[in-house]
Amino acid sequence: GCARGGPFRSVGLSHVVAASGYNVSVVAGWVGVAGVRMWGRRRSIPFVILGIVLYVILAGATAAVIRAGVMAILAIIGITWGRKTDGMWLLILASWVMVMWDPGFVDDVGFWLSVAATVGVLLAGRGAWWSVDLKTTFMAQVATMPLILHYFGMLSLVALPVTAIVLWPIPIVMQSLALAVGLGLVSPVLGQLISWSAWPLLRYVTWMVEVAEKWRWASLTVEPVGWGWVIGYYVALIILINLISKRS
Repeated sequence: GCARGGPFRSVGLSHVVAASGYNVSVVAGWVGVAGVRMWGRRRSIPFVILGIVLYVILAGATAAVIRAGVMAILAIIGITWGRKTDGMWLLILASWVMVMWDPGFVDDVGFWLSVAATVGVLLAGRGAWWSVDLKTTFMAQVATMPLILHYFGMLSLVALPVTAIVLWPIPIVMQSLALAVGLGLVSPVLGQLISWSAWPLLRYVTWMVEVAEKWRWASLTVEPVGWGWVIGYYVALIILINLISKRS
């Protein structure tokens, strides 16, 4: 498990620690609040976009965080121009922009996993069964499962129950650390004190994941599936979603 990406990947919780959409939204939110208070709503837009770009760079500019950053910037531009934004169209446009800018993304596993997970998250926003967090995790797993089986030959069996246990502290930790960074620019000591307050929750999350990884049945390692199975899975999934949508 650890050799193939650590306990979070083995348990199926890589999305919890990966820099992606939620992180970008936190950055945009904090920068936006500061920008609106200093310059007003419209004048703060370039400031927010710059904050997103800087975060993408600082986070390592991986495919997932670039995708999230591009989608956020496109959404902000659309809202500024008074256009209603749609998540699926934003994802398609952001993916097209990324591939046009660097065709190498077509061969990037992280890019395809990020796109598939985002589709799952967007589909999870429709309907109201289960809690939002569990539904989002479930749909992200459903959308990425064939790619994970193709590239890694690994399938987590405990992602949903472990997510229910560990996901609730993540927003608190993210907001606390964002506040610590902001205050740290003014007072490093105060920023450090606030960042320490997030340690107990972070330790709780890592401890639970480490415990779950030790369960022998936490994940299955199988032979990687071929592209034929991957394509067939997505065709069947699209048909199933259309049938459910028509009935509802």
